[in-house]
Amino acid sequence: MHKKVTIYDIAKEAGVSPATVSRALSRPGLVSSVTIANVRSVAEQLGYDMPKKIRQLDESAAATISTQRTGLVAVVAPDIANPFQSTCIKVVQNVMASHGYTVIVSDTMENMLAHKLLSNVWMQQIDGAVLIAPRTGEAELRKIADTMPLAIINRSVPGIDQVLSDTRNAVRQAVLSLQVAGVSTITYLAGPSSSWSDSNRHSLIVHEAKRLGMSVTQIRATQPTMESGFKAIGKFLRHPTDALFAFNDIMAIGFMAAAQGNDIHIPADVKVIGFDDIPMSAFTNPTLSTIHLPVEQNAHNAAQLLLHRIRRSNMGGAQTVMEQAMFIERGSVHATKP
Repeated sequence: MHKKVTIYDIAKEAGVSPATVSRALSRPGLVSSVTIANVRSVAEQLGYDMPKKIRQLDESAAATISTQRTGLVAVVAPDIANPFQSTCIKVVQNVMASHGYTVIVSDTMENMLAHKLLSNVWMQQIDGAVLIAPRTGEAELRKIADTMPLAIINRSVPGIDQVLSDTRNAVRQAVLSLQVAGVSTITYLAGPSSSWSDSNRHSLIVHEAKRLGMSVTQIRATQPTMESGFKAIGKFLRHPTDALFAFNDIMAIGFMAAAQGNDIHIPADVKVIGFDDIPMSAFTNPTLSTIHLPVEQNAHNAAQLLLHRIRRSNMGGAQTVMEQAMFIERGSVHATKP
């Protein structure tokens, strides 16, 4: 005789709490469609016998939630002054506005958890949210995703709709270009320690450098800003290397300004590469080599994922959309480059 499947069995298999399973099955208006789809799928796979009363409650709640939309969505970013993030915000605003939604923008200022903003009373009135490069831990992000439709940009969290840039080939090309230019040692100017993108970029650079017989050291800035990039010159000069790979373009630009102020010539003395390909990177002197991220396409994809999730509660499991990054070689690696 088979053991009767319980909500505890479902919770263990689905990777959520028993309370979340209970809400997903009996009070779907309190959890996100991603969680509902995940729990329902696991329940069916395990052969859970759904009580008739729960099915009726579920149908009633689903009908109710579809009529209680506010037309408001949130976009949460660590630093809206960052050109990459501000571009994301503008694109999401345009897409959502074209579908009749009003966008509320929240800046966590690199020192606040996004879920604290989302837990505010006014944030509970939104239909969904796009989080740009969230620093919040996975557990907190899952809690948010349990309560509303959610899409994230530049962060990988299983079970949540996400948009990512595949930077592997671009980093490989960038490191190879450094080797061709005679580089054997690289400094990685790191971003926030809580950033998923930071650890991902660092690991890719280290992997490609080791593959080519090059060494990588790391220095960390206090914030992913131009000022922090400028101040990082002190740490760099204690153990200088042939090249510097920065977490983002604005840090790289700050570093270049400080280097030139210390009579360090770029690219003759140190070659510099950033991430993002913000517009300013093409106008520095020398122009900044960078990993181009398809920011507008990523933001558009995130907005579309959120729209689909809001409008289709039966959309199914979480979606991952991946766009390719590209290495843009400019004057900060080879002086002959434009």
